[in-house]
Amino acid sequence: MAKIPDLAAIRDWCKSKFQPIGNYAAQSDIPVRTSDLENDSGYLTSVPAATESTIGGVRVDGTTITIDADGTIHAVSAQELAESVLGGES
Repeated sequence: MAKIPDLAAIRDWCKSKFQPIGNYAAQSDIPVRTSDLENDSGYLTSVPAATESTIGGVRVDGTTITIDADGTIHAVSAQELAESVLGGES
């Protein structure tokens, strides 16, 4: 005869591993159009400028800052910039 599993133990294990039933966002609450993404809805609508302490956007000018096809950002050194602008060393 097959053993009957301990259903209480299974229930307790599931309660510890899975999120309990609750009030989750309804499908109708999830925006599906870009026009629904407004600041008063609490969604990010713009990217802040990158700083040393903040992740953000970087404006690429194609001269002093460039981006490779794989997304790697490169900045021209002061030495390289002086040589390209002045035609010699800084």
